[in-house]
Amino acid sequence: MCHTRIVVLPRADPNIALGRPAFQSSVGWNGSAGRGVDGNTYSHYFTDQWVDSGSCLHTEFEHNPMWWVDLGQSFPINRVVIFNRQDPCCWDRVNPFNIHIGESGNATDNPKCGGDHQLDRVNQPSISVPCQGMTGRHVGVRLPGYHRALSLCEVQVFSDSGWLSSTARIPVVGTESTPSTSTSGSPAVSPTTPIVLPRADTNIALGRPAFQSSVEWNGSAGRGVDGNTYSHYFTDQWVDSGSCLHTEFEHNPMWWVDLGQSFPINRVVIFNRQDPCCWDRVNPFNIHIGESGNVTDNPKCGGDHQLDRVNQPSISVPCQGMTGRYVGVRLPGYHRALSLCEVQVFSDSGWLSSTARIPVVGTESTPSTSTSGSPAMPPTTPIVGGTFV
Repeated sequence: MCHTRIVVLPRADPNIALGRPAFQSSVGWNGSAGRGVDGNTYSHYFTDQWVDSGSCLHTEFEHNPMWWVDLGQSFPINRVVIFNRQDPCCWDRVNPFNIHIGESGNATDNPKCGGDHQLDRVNQPSISVPCQGMTGRHVGVRLPGYHRALSLCEVQVFSDSGWLSSTARIPVVGTESTPSTSTSGSPAVSPTTPIVLPRADTNIALGRPAFQSSVEWNGSAGRGVDGNTYSHYFTDQWVDSGSCLHTEFEHNPMWWVDLGQSFPINRVVIFNRQDPCCWDRVNPFNIHIGESGNVTDNPKCGGDHQLDRVNQPSISVPCQGMTGRYVGVRLPGYHRALSLCEVQVFSDSGWLSSTARIPVVGTESTPSTSTSGSPAMPPTTPIVGGTFV
């Protein structure tokens, strides 16, 4: 018997900063620290009507302004992704900036990830800074210098591990009354051995194969699952931003993603275009979830959904109770063009699209067994949410 068990785990690449406690050196223009970890990457401080979009943080003008997030425990950090403001007035205020990672709640006491980083508005609405080899509980962004204001729209932190901020107690073999034992007769693993898992609230569509009914303006389907939520099809210089998908004008245009296996779906998040010309083309739209690669054969999540440009650069549609391998977006009607900037899918479970081999008990020479001497559980037992399925 092989000493490893196939255990189905969540993706090991979740944004571990999402929703964590955040802080900053001061607050200006109501731009509180929590906006940096709220999942909203909308890149303008104000809407076209000069209403606060609620997406971006802002400090006062001060000496060495800083922002930081408390991850709750120490993690090995793979990379930090910064989403900058794209407002014409202020996009370059971030340059140069530093990233600090470490155990101290005082950001400047922690070592820097690299040196001075720069963001270019035209080519870089966001930047991914590699920080391999660094470990810490606190991740901070600091602007070195005098009379500077820090204003960012989102900070994402990705770990080399798939750790959760808290452990999940998972029955490994048996129950409280029938713990597993090794071949020597001693307990092989506690019946509820804490196993550290990734967050169960991961975008399971990210990077998955995507398709659409047609392609226009080079807006290929993969743009909908590339992690880039930049909300304009073109930059201010009318260069394709590379962020948004686009179909031709046609009857019932549609887009869909193949998750690789069936998942219980919690919600689907749609990031709409914010270009003045085209933001309302999406209305109304339908979301389909099911096992068929033909989107229209799958049941709808809700009815006709609507997005408002001013108040809703994105929308989160609850789909609890639905299960499927394919998630699609469809525009019902004639002569319509589907153009979105990102589609995110979140599951009720923490499943991975691929399995991870994890040693549970023993070695090649000492496989785990139940008290009866037979294998305690099948070598490919998937674990989801702390229970066997």
